[in-house]
Amino acid sequence: MKRRRPAGRNIYSVTYLLDKQPKSLSKQKHYLLMVSYLQNAPRLGGIRFNRRCYSLLNDAVIKPEHLDNFYKTYRLPKNPFFPLFFMVKRNYLMEREYKKLERKKYIDIKMKSIPSYVQRYFALLLRFEQKYNSAGNHPVFKENISVTTKKRADEYSKFDHADWIDFFGMYISSLTKYYKRIPSENLDRIYAYLILNSIPDSLSETPDSAKIKNRYRNYSKVYHPDRGGHPELFIKLKWARDLLLEKT
Repeated sequence: MKRRRPAGRNIYSVTYLLDKQPKSLSKQKHYLLMVSYLQNAPRLGGIRFNRRCYSLLNDAVIKPEHLDNFYKTYRLPKNPFFPLFFMVKRNYLMEREYKKLERKKYIDIKMKSIPSYVQRYFALLLRFEQKYNSAGNHPVFKENISVTTKKRADEYSKFDHADWIDFFGMYISSLTKYYKRIPSENLDRIYAYLILNSIPDSLSETPDSAKIKNRYRNYSKVYHPDRGGHPELFIKLKWARDLLLEKT
């Protein structure tokens, strides 16, 4: 009687393992030598192993001193392909982790260069979205604001106040579409905080009227049309001032 394969059990091969590797792995030293071992060993290409064995290979967790036990456990031939694959994959993973840390360091440095009030506004927006998200998450913030690339960090580091107003205006619009139940007045108020650079420490606080008026005077000197400023931004400044003074 033909023995049936247990239901739900996946069977893998060395060829499948290589096919599923990232393309950049082929740039690793000794990669071609490793492939030649597979091409010159018909038996190696014909072996099959289970998901657990595949994971151990793919994650490159077997150390050289444990290879013999690995061969015995999964009935694998002692082919130089395996130790070479582990070495190549480990080097790749180490390089990727190093690049990840370097990218994080670069982003952290760039983010520290943006104005402190913008950093505080990030934190306020994060809490604001979590308040209205049923799971306490922040998907809109993550998609539109979170910095995961050097390119985004570079963009942020070059923004001036007018750029931040436009940028966060688009974010507020995204929030409006995603969360239908957020009162429009709450969204307006949270946006006005940024326009006048009057960021409270918490969602329950409101900047005092003296601070709002002072911020408005300072920014009016920059954006007033009669001073060569930006008419649209000046209108936003007046709108933000009037809205926040009504709340104080």
